[in-house]
Amino acid sequence: MPARSSVLVRLSACALAVPLATSGCESRAEQQEADSALRQALQTHIEILAHDSLGGRATGDAGHDRAAAYAARQFAATGLEPLGGDREGAEAFFQPVPLVRYRFDGREALIVRTSEGEDTIAPGATRFELVYPGTPPHSVAAAAPVFVGYGLHAPDLGWDDLAGLELEGRIAIVISGLPEPGGEPAIPRALRRRLGGAGAANMAKGRALLARGVAAILAVPDSLVLADWDAAVAQRGLPVLASVPAGLERGVPPDVPVPMALLGPELIDRLFAGRPYDPLRRAGRYGTFTLDGIELGLRVTAVPEPLESPNVVGLVRGSDPELRDEYIVLSAHLDGQGIRAGEVLNSANDDASGSAAVMEIAAAVAAEPPRRSVIFAVFTGEESGHLGSVHFVGRPPVPLERIVADVNLEHYGRLESGNTCDATGPRSLRGAVRAADRATPGARVTFREGHIRGADQYSFYLADIPALNIGCGWFPDYHGPGDDAERIDYALLARMTRLAEAVVRRIADEDPGE
Repeated sequence: MPARSSVLVRLSACALAVPLATSGCESRAEQQEADSALRQALQTHIEILAHDSLGGRATGDAGHDRAAAYAARQFAATGLEPLGGDREGAEAFFQPVPLVRYRFDGREALIVRTSEGEDTIAPGATRFELVYPGTPPHSVAAAAPVFVGYGLHAPDLGWDDLAGLELEGRIAIVISGLPEPGGEPAIPRALRRRLGGAGAANMAKGRALLARGVAAILAVPDSLVLADWDAAVAQRGLPVLASVPAGLERGVPPDVPVPMALLGPELIDRLFAGRPYDPLRRAGRYGTFTLDGIELGLRVTAVPEPLESPNVVGLVRGSDPELRDEYIVLSAHLDGQGIRAGEVLNSANDDASGSAAVMEIAAAVAAEPPRRSVIFAVFTGEESGHLGSVHFVGRPPVPLERIVADVNLEHYGRLESGNTCDATGPRSLRGAVRAADRATPGARVTFREGHIRGADQYSFYLADIPALNIGCGWFPDYHGPGDDAERIDYALLARMTRLAEAVVRRIADEDPGE
C-alpha cells in the first residue's frame, strides 16, 4: 500500500524538527504551512476519537472497537506493515487481547456480625460497592477484619504497615492512596517517590496484601472518590486479563484472586466507631489493629464473560541492514473512561492526544525510515491496569530481546499552570531526550530519571526494557466529563509531537554502544 502523501509526508523534513531531517524546509512560509497542517491533522484525530458517538472508548465496548478500526485505517494509509496477526485488511493491525468481564446480578452483599446479631448489607452509595469478585468469583466467610492503615510495605525504607499482622485468610481494610504530605505520621520522601501517584500506590499495596494471603480487600476511598461515588461504581465489571503473561506477575494483578470492595461513609462510621483511628476523617495518628467484636464476610455473585479488545500495532522497517532487526516502540493508549452516570467521558487528553501523536509520527517515520525499525502501538486497557501493554510485552509480535526501548506518550495536549512537560525514564535515554529538546523549537521538556508506574511504559520497564514516558502531567478534567477535544492546546500538542518523533529518531539512529 502506498504511503499517505500530501503535506504530512513533509513533516519529518519540515514541521518535525529532527536533527537528521531539516534540510527540506525551503522557506518560513513552508514551515508555517507544515505547522498548521500538523495541528489540523492532530485535531481531526482527536475530534474523531473523543466524539460522543464513541461512548468514551471503554475497553471492550463498541466505541473502543470503532476507535481501534480508525487507528488501523490510519496505519494502513500511512504504509505501515501490520503486526497484529493473520487477519485481513485494516484488522491485520489488530493484536487481540483476551479479557474477562464479570457480570454482577445484584445479590452481592456484605455480611456484618456482632454480638447483637447479623446484618446483610446490600451495595449502595453510603455503604459499600463490590469492585472485583475474585478470580474465580467466590464468597468470603465472616471473620474479624484487620485494619492495615495505608497498607504501605517498604521495610527497606524503614516503613511497614503490615509488620506483625496476621493476614492469612483475613479481610484487610486499607486506606486508598497515600497520606497527605506532612500528615501524621509523615512517610519518607523516598517512599513517596517510589510509590508515585495514588493509583500506582494502590496497585503496590494490593500486591503486598495479596502476597500476605488476604481473603478479601476492603478499601476506604479518598475524599475525591467519596465525592464522586458514581466513578467508583463505574469500576464494577472492569475487564481483566484472561491470563497474566509469564514473568509479569510481579508487576500487575490483572486477574485479582480475591474479592475487592469500596466502603462508603455510612459503613466506615459503623465499623470504626470507638476505634483508635477514624480512617474516614483521617483524624489523629494512624495505626493498625484488628477490629475486635465484629466479623465481616462477603457474598459474591458474578458470572465471567469472555471478551476481546485489540491493541493496534504497525511497523516501519529500519533502513540499516544491520540494525533493522532491532526495534523501538512508540506507544500511547487508545481506551478511555467510557460512560459514567449517563455522561460520556471523552478522554481527549487522556489519551486521545497521545494516540493522535503516534498516528502522525507514524506517517512521518514511514516517509523517512530511521536505521532501526519502529513499532507503533496504541494499546487497549490502560485504564483497567495496563492490560494491552502487559499482553503486548508478554506475547510480543517481535522477539522481546530485540526491543531496545519504549517511548510512551500520555496526557500530551494540555499544560496547566505550574506544570512542566516531562520525560521520565532511565539515564540511558537522557541524551536522546535532551538532544531532541534542543532540536525542537518551543518544546522545553524536563528529563527526570526514574519510572512512572501509572502508564503503559511500566509494562516494558517490568520486562527490563528501557522505557520512557513523555507527558504534561495532571490536568483539572482528569478522568472527568470536561476532558474534551476543544480543551486541547493544539499548538502544544504539535510541539510535543515533533519532540517525540525527534526522540524516537535519535534512539533509532544511534550507533550501538552510544
